[in-house]
Amino acid sequence: SAAWSSAPTQSLHDAERGLVYVAALLAFLLLVESATIHDLLGGVAAGAVLVCGYSLGERLLATSKISTDVVSGTRLNEPLGYTNALGILAAIGVLLSLGLAVHARNRVERALWASATPLLLAALALTESRGAVVALAAGLGVLVVVEARRAELVAAALVLSASGAAALLSTLRATSLRSANATPGQLSSAGARLTLALLVLMLASALASLAIGPLAARLRRQRLSWMVPAVFALALTCAAAVGVLGVDRALGPRVDYWRVAWHEFVQNPWLGSGAATFFQYSLRAGMPVAVLDAHSLFLETLAELGVLGLLLLAAALVVPLVAAVREHEHSLASVSLGAYVAFLVHAGLDWDWEMPAVTLTGLLVAVGLLVAARVDRDTIAIGLTARIGVASAALSVAVIALALRLLVD
Repeated sequence: SAAWSSAPTQSLHDAERGLVYVAALLAFLLLVESATIHDLLGGVAAGAVLVCGYSLGERLLATSKISTDVVSGTRLNEPLGYTNALGILAAIGVLLSLGLAVHARNRVERALWASATPLLLAALALTESRGAVVALAAGLGVLVVVEARRAELVAAALVLSASGAAALLSTLRATSLRSANATPGQLSSAGARLTLALLVLMLASALASLAIGPLAARLRRQRLSWMVPAVFALALTCAAAVGVLGVDRALGPRVDYWRVAWHEFVQNPWLGSGAATFFQYSLRAGMPVAVLDAHSLFLETLAELGVLGLLLLAAALVVPLVAAVREHEHSLASVSLGAYVAFLVHAGLDWDWEMPAVTLTGLLVAVGLLVAARVDRDTIAIGLTARIGVASAALSVAVIALALRLLVD
């Protein structure tokens, strides 16, 4: 789109980022096999735990006043720099940890994933990200509907709900950790109390996970439909979480951003104004505060790349969903689908596409769906023609990336 863009340099930068995503997706599709999907999702979940743990640790161990900024205020945002990005990462981590606890290969692994949920929920609470809560609810809903081992899922949710709720309440009650006016002494005291509480809750979750198997076996003997109680519990939990985080603030200024994006689309409906032009258009539209992104991947794509661009994006993003519909055998397909749906929902509410940490996380769980749906899951011998094709594709991506960098410079 740089050819017709009003901001060709920025459009080329967007193209570079897109190439990174394509290259990462292709690389993992080549590396991951059906037998290693569990390891892939485990790695993604572990990454989410590490990032959220680092961010939470910085706040809990703070020795000086909490720094604030215009966008995030005192909400948790490091090391990503954007609070909603950290929120969706925590939400995806919760979904993956819950799913991996259900599909754990042994008791130790189940205990480890169960113990991660209080930490992830505490981080999510300190981001106060409403969009992440909505995405988490959507992902949980999908997981409940498609999970073949629904008894285990319901058992895990019941077993871990107490420690999860306690982690949320303990975090939200530690108001000093969300106040710019809190003194170092207050921060230290609140941080120490919450640290101790989370450690106890993580240990309790690990021990409680031992009851998932026996409880699931007991639940299977009941003649009740799992859908009704599971969905009811899900709706109740998410409604409470949204209420705590403040639904009264609704979508904030996003409606204004979306309105500007729609007007930009109306002016250039077929091909758009070019990638990364929303900022310039928002300046011309007279917005009080100009923003770089429309806070919606789909509306921004429609505005900048027109109907054609949105159709191409939708075609690419729907492929993993089609793969999920096609796949009925792999046990972790439901877990990947729940996490991927959460990513898509949040991408429609924020500028996740410009955050590689979030987008690559979403693409990695999509890889899990694509690999699970492969018709032939056995090792395939790659012939000379295929090798040449893959090498040519990789070389083409490298040449295009170099050309874009030269054009930008």
